[in-house]
Amino acid sequence: MNSINRTFWLFFLLAVHFVNAQRVDDSSVKYDIAYSSNESGNWDIYLTDAEGKSKTKLTNYAGGNGYSAWSPDGKGITFYAKYDDRKTWSIHSMNADGSNRKRLTHVQNVWDNSPTWSPDGNKIAFARAYKDSTAVWQYEIWIMNSDGTDQQQIPGLEGGGPYFAPDGRIVFHLEPDPGEIYIANMDGTNPIQLTHNNAEDWHPEISADGKRIAFMSNRDGNHEIYVMNTDGSDQKRLTFNEVDDWYPSWSPDGSELIFSSNTDGERQVYKMNGNGSSIQPIIKGSQAAWLKIKQQSSKSQFNFPLLEGPYMGQKPPGIVAEPFAPGIICTDGWEVEGVFAPGMKEFYYTTSLEEPFRPTVIGFRQHDNVWKKYIEFTRKGEITFSPDGKRMHMAEGYKDRIADGWSERKSLGPMFDHEDWGIMRLTASAKGTYVFDDYKSNDVIRISTVKDGKRQPPKKMGPVVNTGEFTAHPFIAPDESYLIWDSEREGGFGDSDLYISFREKDGTWGPAINMGDKVNSNKWDAYASVTPDGKYILFNRSIDEESDNTDIYWVDAKIIETLRAQ
Repeated sequence: MNSINRTFWLFFLLAVHFVNAQRVDDSSVKYDIAYSSNESGNWDIYLTDAEGKSKTKLTNYAGGNGYSAWSPDGKGITFYAKYDDRKTWSIHSMNADGSNRKRLTHVQNVWDNSPTWSPDGNKIAFARAYKDSTAVWQYEIWIMNSDGTDQQQIPGLEGGGPYFAPDGRIVFHLEPDPGEIYIANMDGTNPIQLTHNNAEDWHPEISADGKRIAFMSNRDGNHEIYVMNTDGSDQKRLTFNEVDDWYPSWSPDGSELIFSSNTDGERQVYKMNGNGSSIQPIIKGSQAAWLKIKQQSSKSQFNFPLLEGPYMGQKPPGIVAEPFAPGIICTDGWEVEGVFAPGMKEFYYTTSLEEPFRPTVIGFRQHDNVWKKYIEFTRKGEITFSPDGKRMHMAEGYKDRIADGWSERKSLGPMFDHEDWGIMRLTASAKGTYVFDDYKSNDVIRISTVKDGKRQPPKKMGPVVNTGEFTAHPFIAPDESYLIWDSEREGGFGDSDLYISFREKDGTWGPAINMGDKVNSNKWDAYASVTPDGKYILFNRSIDEESDNTDIYWVDAKIIETLRAQ
């Protein structure tokens, strides 16, 4: 492997795990999260990217700012600021770059907080708390136009933490105690109680698809993060900390959550999967809100031409590898990991839609013979499918097919999900055998079988497979009759090549066979997978020396039988 491609390889491994180091205040950064921080001595509003690697400060006000909320189009932010020695809290708005700051509410000696935008961006609802003439706290929910005009109390809604659902209803928590969660129409009619715990169930936020609600609750002691369906069913606790966790906010696709906590002794924003796994701190601060639309580049907005017929409307290749969908999928950029799902009605590939480098999966579906893009999400592991098509594997994680989509990403458990292994691709046979790579252990491939219904601990495969350098990206046939992987070996074509081994009658693996010059080149050839119908092989090939241009190639799978006969 030449030095340039070696550098690309190492960079690519880091990209698998999203190490996107960036400069602070880099104008190319796509900021997704608004949050509050007192790092300057005052509580001000900042923006950061989804990994917490970069930040920019938006406000500079000594009174304190907080409770940020994005406008639906991502162009504006509403928040509160404090006045009168912090006795008055008022709602403000500003552009997403911090310009055009405007105070919207001016009532003295009230705490206006928790603003939220309506789905059309025309209204802002907020909570108001104050002591009445008898020194009793009152809790109200108000609504106004987004420019601050026509401020009205919503009758019947007593509480705090309002948040607009995609259908225009408002979810909120009741105050004073108990702090149960309700959902009601924007005018306050038809309130429906969702929680019944006689606890502080506070600050609900609905996912962008309107299906799930995240909230904080002290029903089990201190405040932790919980989720439930929007009808109140399936309530689950996600965090288990000795200190309070608060203010959850969903990612745009609903697969992740951010929240605030003092877990490590100071206020920090944490991120976790939607099922509570993989909790990690991302930045110091609190009261974080995730932008619910994806920041798109011109490539994300690209209009794909009409694609009709099998294989994304492409003419199948012959015995010499050629680009897949040139000018459509394969461009002058970085496109890798093309894979058809079982049934041949879905196609997925990975590209980088943004600067800095951020691997993103694009998914297509075929309906009435026409292929259309239907999904886009951040890649967390190379995608493969179980032979029955019910599971999408993503390195040490997976998603299960549910209804017309996919579940949240889940972990395969400690047998596969631990720090000292670096899984990029895991592939499964019809018998449930897993074969996967491990770049943290000198680039080896491991295998885990199922015996008597029990998953067996993974074992390092023998020298037939684990010879050479950069051994990775295995694909096991559904019937386990062969294994394809890539490696840089003596006698190859100059860089990583694709190799195949056939299962012998005694169950061992036969010698590694280079798949030849009809498949391999003097460039980087890797990431092979066979289409579920068994007819074609898709793989990656670097086009330039820097690997900035990497494409998906495909070739007739008859080469497999040709090599088997050797």
